[in-house]
Amino acid sequence: MRTRRSRLWADTARRFLLCPR
Repeated sequence: MRTRRSRLWADTARRFLLCPR
């Protein structure tokens, strides 16, 4: 139960890295 959230976290982290703020 830690793979569906992992994908969501990866997307959020990518958006955060793409947008510094």
